[in-house]
Amino acid sequence: MVTLKRYNLLIKSMSYLNIPGSANLTGIISEPQNIMLKDAKGRAGMARIYQNGNLKNQFRVRGKGWLQMVKDNTLKNGDVCKFKFIVSKTKDHVLCLLSKNNLI
Repeated sequence: MVTLKRYNLLIKSMSYLNIPGSANLTGIISEPQNIMLKDAKGRAGMARIYQNGNLKNQFRVRGKGWLQMVKDNTLKNGDVCKFKFIVSKTKDHVLCLLSKNNLI
């Protein structure tokens, strides 16, 4: 679960999604790579996932796919979103938005 902040929602290239360490992605994501983002309605887009600086157990997602997900799902400051990370052996990982404020 992630509570969205203003910086997650800026409609420009500076916005990003923080993925907390509790997602246990260390060892799965060892270098920046593309990731597919999907929402509950099946809309999809590509973004990049990478390690958050020196914080080895935290990651960020940014790119046009994230910006589109913000728009498509009318995400707002304070929304609590539940995501599911689907791991692929071929590194075609998917991050799915499962719910927003328990409504989706």
